[in-house]
Amino acid sequence: MTTVRLPLVAAFLAALVLAPPTAGVTSACTCMENPPCAALATSDVVVVGTVLESKREPVGGSLGWTVHTVSVSRTLRGSADPMLTLVPDVRITAAEVEASKAHPGELTSMSTCDYPFEIGEQYVIYLRRTPSGRWTTSLCAGTKPLTEAAADLDYIGGLVTATPDARVYGSVSRMVRDTSDPTGTGTRPAPGVSIQVTGAAARFTVTSDAKGEFDLRVPPGEYSVAPVVPSTVRAYGAPNRISVRAYSCAPVRFSLTPNGRVEGRVVHSDGTAAVDASVDLIPADVPFDPQGRLDVAPLGGVDREGRFAIDAVMPGRYLLAVNARLGPRPTSPYARSYLLSRAGQPRVLTIGEGERVTGFTVVVTPLTQTTLTGHVAFADGRPAPDAEVTAMPTDSRGSVVGATKTNATGDFELRVFAGLSYVVRAGATTPAGYRRTEITIAVDGPRDGLDLRIQP
Repeated sequence: MTTVRLPLVAAFLAALVLAPPTAGVTSACTCMENPPCAALATSDVVVVGTVLESKREPVGGSLGWTVHTVSVSRTLRGSADPMLTLVPDVRITAAEVEASKAHPGELTSMSTCDYPFEIGEQYVIYLRRTPSGRWTTSLCAGTKPLTEAAADLDYIGGLVTATPDARVYGSVSRMVRDTSDPTGTGTRPAPGVSIQVTGAAARFTVTSDAKGEFDLRVPPGEYSVAPVVPSTVRAYGAPNRISVRAYSCAPVRFSLTPNGRVEGRVVHSDGTAAVDASVDLIPADVPFDPQGRLDVAPLGGVDREGRFAIDAVMPGRYLLAVNARLGPRPTSPYARSYLLSRAGQPRVLTIGEGERVTGFTVVVTPLTQTTLTGHVAFADGRPAPDAEVTAMPTDSRGSVVGATKTNATGDFELRVFAGLSYVVRAGATTPAGYRRTEITIAVDGPRDGLDLRIQP
C-alpha cells in the first residue's frame, strides 16, 4: 500500500505522517533536555508498567492510530488504574478524518515522537492526560525502559523527604570568534552573569559561576527567566517562560553574543526598493567562500521599502554585500553586489563591540533573463520524458534560478539570468532508482542544444 501524507498536527517539533499499519517511520524527533525533575513537571502520573499489546484503533474515515495496553505494577506519582491504554500524543481533526475518506484502505497516523514500545518490556512511563481524558506519552516525555531508569527511580523515591519547592537551573555561554577560523565562532562559559527569575509574587536573582552555571530554588509557579545584560549584548533563549510544580525543575540555557547592528537600504539605480534581496556581512580579512563556514557572517532580509537590519554582529571588519551567499533568485534577480567606497572598491566596515552603524545604501541592477534549451536522454539514447531540470549559480549556496521538466521527447526550455555560470542538472527515475547528471556552463545569452545524458 502506498504511503499517503496528509496535513496533521505535529507533536514536539516532529512531522506527522499517514502510512499503512505496517509502515515504519524514521525517528527524527527533537526533544528539549528532560531530566527526571523536568519530566515530572510536565506529567500527570508516573508508573512502572509492562506493555502487553499493540494494536490499531480506528479514529474515523480511513484513519486510525496505534494504541498500547499497559499493565501497571507500580505507581510512582499520582494515581492510575492497573490496566491502561496509551494513545499517541497527536490530535486528528475532523477535517483530516474527512480528507482520509478519499483514500482507500486503512491509514494509520504516526508521529516521529511516538514512543517505540516493545511488547513484554517494562518501562517507567511519564503519563499525561489528553484533552479527551485518555492517557498518552512520547519520546519527549521522559519515558524509558526500566533498565535505564535508575536516576528516575532515585529522584522520585527521594521526594518523600524533599522540600516541596522547585528548581531552576542551567547555564550561560558566550559566543566568541573561533581563534583557529576567522569565519567561525565558538562558545565559552559566561561567569558572573546575573540571572533574574521573575514570578507574579516575587523576583529572585542568581549569578552564574565559573563554569557559567546557575542553580536556584523557588516556590512552585510560573516565571520568566532571563540574564541581565546591557543593550550591547543579545541574549538568545531569553526570556524563557517556565512553569514549575512542587518537586520539579526547569533547565534553561542562554547564549550571549555581542549585539552589533548594521542598518541600511538596498535600491535600484532610480532609488526604488530592491525587494526580497538578501544582505550579508562577510569577513573582510579572509577569502569569501559562499559554500564555506560563515558563522560570523550574519544574513538579513530586505523589506518592501528596501530596508534591512542585521543584528548580533560580532566585532570585526566586514564587507556588506547583497545576495552574496544565496545568489540571485527569481524573486531577487541581482548578482552579488557590494557596498562600494568612493573609489568604487568594496568598502570595509569596522564594527565595534555592540556598535550600531546605519545609513548605508547598496545599489543593485537586475540581471537580464535569457533561455537555455536542450535535450535530456538516457545513456542508450532514449529520450527522458518528465525529467527534472534545474539551474543553480556556481558561486552560491544552491539557489535554484530556473526549474522545469522535459516534454515527451526529452526536450526542455529553462529561463535563467545572463552573466553567470551555472550547474545545470537533470534527473529522472530509472529501473535502478533516481539518477542524475549535470554540466557546468557559462551563460552570457541564449544557449541552445544542451545535451544531458543520464547514466544507469
